Amino acid sequence: MKKLTWAFSGLLLLVGLPILVVLEAMLFGGAQVHPGDLTPVNTSMIAIPLVWLGALIACLVEVKRRRRERLMWFYRLSPFAAVGVHLVVTVLTSASIHSRPQRAHDEAIAKYTAAIQQTPTVAENYVARGNVQSRWGQHDRAIADFTEAIRLDPAHSAAYYGRGFAFSLKDDTTRALADYDEAIRTNPNNVDARRQRGFHYRDQKMFDQAIADFSAIIRAEPANVDARTNLAFCHKTKGDFAAAIVDYTELIRLSQDNEHLLYFSRADAYLQKGDVDAAIADYSEFIRISPPPSMASSHLTEAYSNRGAAYARKRNYDQAIADFSAALDRKPPPLPAAGYHSQRGYVYASQGNTAAAIADYTEAARLNPNDADAGSLLAWHLATARDEKLRDGPKAVGYAQKACEISEWKNPWHLDRLAVAHAAAGNFEEAVKWEQKALELPGSENEKTPRRARLDLFKQQKAISIR
Repeated sequence: MKKLTWAFSGLLLLVGLPILVVLEAMLFGGAQVHPGDLTPVNTSMIAIPLVWLGALIACLVEVKRRRRERLMWFYRLSPFAAVGVHLVVTVLTSASIHSRPQRAHDEAIAKYTAAIQQTPTVAENYVARGNVQSRWGQHDRAIADFTEAIRLDPAHSAAYYGRGFAFSLKDDTTRALADYDEAIRTNPNNVDARRQRGFHYRDQKMFDQAIADFSAIIRAEPANVDARTNLAFCHKTKGDFAAAIVDYTELIRLSQDNEHLLYFSRADAYLQKGDVDAAIADYSEFIRISPPPSMASSHLTEAYSNRGAAYARKRNYDQAIADFSAALDRKPPPLPAAGYHSQRGYVYASQGNTAAAIADYTEAARLNPNDADAGSLLAWHLATARDEKLRDGPKAVGYAQKACEISEWKNPWHLDRLAVAHAAAGNFEEAVKWEQKALELPGSENEKTPRRARLDLFKQQKAISIR
């Protein structure tokens, strides 16, 4: 029993106190602490050893007096005393820590209020007090101060910006934009107002206006990374990939902390622009320089997948398969994994490896049963495989029919593959019916010509085998 007591006391000291320190770090981590402050952690580092020192002295006294039983009780109670001291210190010091920002706020308000009372016609004092109130969520008071500053100085750009920002925090977008407009009119170089207005235009997908604001910021501050990043986003989302590439190139030149992500974004812009070689080069650089923490990120998985798609465009099928396999090796979630299986299945089919294509499309359909394209392509390969061991008409019909249900019988590609599946299963009347339905739907002449040829085959009760 004594050994158990000793063990429990030691465990409480070694495990319990670190847990308390971690919990208090979570609770008080957001507090403003300055060097030299008495915080729960550093005061406990002083207090707890003192408790243990006191316990040690008491133990030595009891040893000298040969009172072993009392010695055991001192040892048993000392960890609890240390924990108690830690909790008391935490309560006393945390209250002081959390009250400091409020005191700083009150002092700032008092300072600017005194300045206003001394010189009530100076707009700058109202702006300063309004900024303090805005930071503390006192938006109505802030708006009142900014409004008074504007009354005193109708050309005060910072006052218009401050009021606009307060309106935006109240979700009053209309008045916020009006104030940003005035802030920029009175000072075209007001970067803060242009940034906030640019954010609004960006979020509302008004990309031309957002581009104008972010471009103006960059003209004033060529090294402004935030403005350049938003400009790149707007260009890319708008579809101006050439401009986005210029933006990402400049961001890379500025050597930001997330340089590897810039290569990823530029690679994506290159790929969408159709510059496959440049996209492959940037995806490769992203993979090469990605720091270890990003090895668990979805960006790396996407980089392999996107580079695989780029290699597939160049008909470099072996490298494409290697990249899609690398993406799948990273165990992505089911829906992205289904897409990677479909892409790799397409590459396998392009190589003539029907068995591997069927395996990938089957897995894609399993992982994402609502992917009509994957199910439809699986049906096509099951219905048209040259190898009789792979061909399975009834199963093809099942996948093709489900694909048509998902696309609500409005996709001519899906209807065409359903017809091919029925023909493979020997259901030629159904094959003719659905091929005719596919031909009735809109489509180019290049798409309809092979469908007419297949319709003629089905009327002759012949299936097709092209793989």
